[in-house]
Amino acid sequence: MDKTGLLITLYLVSKKLLFRPSLYLSAFFEANRPLYYDNLTRVRTKNDLTQWLKFFLVGAIQTAGSSVATFRQITTLKQRLETRIAGLGRKQSNAEKLLYHLFSQPVVTAQDVEAVLQSSAPTAHAILKDFSALGILQERTGYQRNRVFSFQEYIALFEE
Repeated sequence: MDKTGLLITLYLVSKKLLFRPSLYLSAFFEANRPLYYDNLTRVRTKNDLTQWLKFFLVGAIQTAGSSVATFRQITTLKQRLETRIAGLGRKQSNAEKLLYHLFSQPVVTAQDVEAVLQSSAPTAHAILKDFSALGILQERTGYQRNRVFSFQEYIALFEE
């Protein structure tokens, strides 16, 4: 089923009906598995494409609504965190770079931060410490070395 949702979404992007593959229809199909199979069977046995299209459009509407709600939550989170990092003084520039990066890669290591900031290891560790103290990042390994940090508040928006 995941492939069907992905193929439909990619088809819509290729036809310029979507700018990006932002509809995750597979979740709708999975949540409505019996209806999904019933509608596919109706197309196959009764050539009832109209019912399939209705089912698909309900999924597209629900998925789009969910995507809009998630986007609003992301925007609110970003604004709130920009305010939170504003108090970091001379570190603010690096903090902004890291924050923006976290929205595309919410799990990072010190080496990742060094690369993003094009900085030294001590600078990367210092900003990770600041982000941890501010509650933006959580350390996941419990180690002193080779630690992994996650932007859990952001990740949670996609787990709902």
